[in-house]
Amino acid sequence: MVGTVTDDSKFTKHKQVVVTWDNGFENSYKAGENGLFELLILDNAPTGVMHSSTVCASCGNDLYIIGMRWSCAKCDNINLCTPCYMNNKHDVRHSFYRIEFPRAERVAVDPRANSTIVQSEGLYHGAKVVRGKSWDSGDQDKGFGAEGVILMYRTETNSIVKKVKEYFDTRYKAAKLRDSVRVKWRNGKIAMYRVGKNGKVVLKARMLAYGEPCYHEHLPLCGNFRPKATQLAVSTSTESRLSEESKECVQHYFYESWFPRLGLRVVRGPTWRWADHDGGEGVVGTVTGIEKYKEDKSVHVTWDNGNQNSCRTGRHGSYDLLLLDSAPSGLWQKDTHCEECGRGQFIRGIRWKCAECVGINLCTPCYMNNHHNVHHHFYRTNILNGEKGFYDASVLVPPRYNSRVIQSHGLYFGAKVVRGKDWRYAEQDQGWGAEGVVLENNGKGSDEINRNSVRVKWRNGKIARYRVGKDGKVDLQCLMSGYGDPYYPDHLPLCGDEKDASSGISSGEHQMSSVEIGDRVKITLPADLVRDMMPPGSWNTEIVELIGREGKVSRITANDEALVEYDLGSLGLDICQKTWSFHQVLLERIVDEQNVPTSTQNLDQKSEATVRKSATSSAETCLLCEEAKAIVVFQPCGHRIVCQTCSVRLKKCLSCQQNISAKSLPHEEENRKLARQLEEIKELHKCGICLDANKDTAFTPCGHSTCTDCAERLTQCPICRTDIASKIKLYL
Repeated sequence: MVGTVTDDSKFTKHKQVVVTWDNGFENSYKAGENGLFELLILDNAPTGVMHSSTVCASCGNDLYIIGMRWSCAKCDNINLCTPCYMNNKHDVRHSFYRIEFPRAERVAVDPRANSTIVQSEGLYHGAKVVRGKSWDSGDQDKGFGAEGVILMYRTETNSIVKKVKEYFDTRYKAAKLRDSVRVKWRNGKIAMYRVGKNGKVVLKARMLAYGEPCYHEHLPLCGNFRPKATQLAVSTSTESRLSEESKECVQHYFYESWFPRLGLRVVRGPTWRWADHDGGEGVVGTVTGIEKYKEDKSVHVTWDNGNQNSCRTGRHGSYDLLLLDSAPSGLWQKDTHCEECGRGQFIRGIRWKCAECVGINLCTPCYMNNHHNVHHHFYRTNILNGEKGFYDASVLVPPRYNSRVIQSHGLYFGAKVVRGKDWRYAEQDQGWGAEGVVLENNGKGSDEINRNSVRVKWRNGKIARYRVGKDGKVDLQCLMSGYGDPYYPDHLPLCGDEKDASSGISSGEHQMSSVEIGDRVKITLPADLVRDMMPPGSWNTEIVELIGREGKVSRITANDEALVEYDLGSLGLDICQKTWSFHQVLLERIVDEQNVPTSTQNLDQKSEATVRKSATSSAETCLLCEEAKAIVVFQPCGHRIVCQTCSVRLKKCLSCQQNISAKSLPHEEENRKLARQLEEIKELHKCGICLDANKDTAFTPCGHSTCTDCAERLTQCPICRTDIASKIKLYL
């Protein structure tokens, strides 16, 4: 997520700046306060920084480079602008010098080939936008709330002559400075709007779009300026680097952007349909191809047993994979250490934060191995390199002590291996088909810390390290798997899950929905999470008393905040005010069950795992294989969502997560109903005395009946005690 520095008035005294994010949310961040830097500078071109007489060697789009200059350390006179550098122009194996502004000190950065790349998102080509807080163009957009689409982000022109002629043209100059965008509104009007120009952002994104990729490790800290450059903080596009203190409060207002990355370690997910092609439940695989994700919502996976296949990551609402570990792809948590395994390194991969203890954070291996109290709830947080490129908005997961656990296995200690599809080490293994054994990891080196390689000892005695996820490559495949760490499948995120991040901030108990004036609402989130999500300075300890209490929405502000009015008398609350302002993400709408369709009630009752399966109570085709007709009915819930073949492996209903006591086909259910009716009819015809033979003799005058054997011994009716005048034989 990209944002713009719109206020640096507090920088000199407090070392803080105000950032307006492309989705409209605004907050204050540290830019050197107490040695903390929460932001990185993505592009300083909007501030007017230019390198006179230096031309980009790749695009040649400018008479001189605007923004940061990237100078090759190995080649003479090779300078790149930021867009070209981030798009891998020139040799990615070469080291570069970063020059933030003219006469600034050169800062050496590592080759891009060895660095982690992140996809930026924000006000880029294709984004859907509405007017923002600094809007000053009247009703040019056809009124408040009208949507538009960004047509372009930057102008590309190859003719030097045309550049000179168009130098003072507004559109071309804006494109060079990368401080404006062109928007087409629904009424057909097209105009240019500020995104960083003069420190103003007049738009906000209703749906984000992908921009250019960037290397976070190569970007400078926002606030770490030389004295002459402090003014460059104004309107500098930035990406967030959040500290522990700012936490995840911004995340809940962002669209979740689970853009799959090469190297992710995955296991089979909720809609897996390829039998044991992966080697069985618990076998781990690696994402080795993401080319089809944008258009087809699928990724290519290489399993540790050597098999490969394409897996759905959101296509038609199907998710075949769970993300087991994101560390091999280069994800790490800035300024956060694992409480159990040591403080020497930042947490790699997913961070697990205890919801009941202060300052307790675990890495994935420690969490899965039951360190800390297994009865405590945890928040699952996935932040890329301490920045916001990979969102998973602090999902609250249940305690581990009562959760299902699965043993992982694959390329782990003790596994017998041979060379795999990405092998590039010639005869180091003593030839094709030679076996080796995975040794215990020694915990040294960046590859070991990132969990993206293993050490193998071959029969010829050689010991070497090989890639398992690094750069999206897998050099080995298993002949016999080794056991890795156990994992809790219900606690893992889906691979490729793109949804509003706020819908996953708790384990399905709270879902963000837009509220309207007059709606009855309540807050169901934990108090500490509510505090972290509220804008700075707006938290009041009296809000704790309002959690779980019913209120009524009296107004919706321009910032999408809801004013909630509470009846303090009926609630028995002794607080200072009855009207409070909350962002809609914090509120859960209260709906009367009798007025809600069955499908909506089912949706409200789903757990996090059920929501992400997008299952319904009834489906025409099987939710798992998407081929056969859904005919199997689960008991006791009565849902019909899978075919007969797929139902064999299920123990819980995908729609409501209830344990399945019985499975039946529609005609079997009808047969059972008819059988019950037949039994009831037979019971009606049984003799009431012996309970064995059928009734075949009637008495007069009462008309009651028994079997023949019992009737011979009777002089009075056993039911009404009337004297029997005669007995009549019945033929049924």
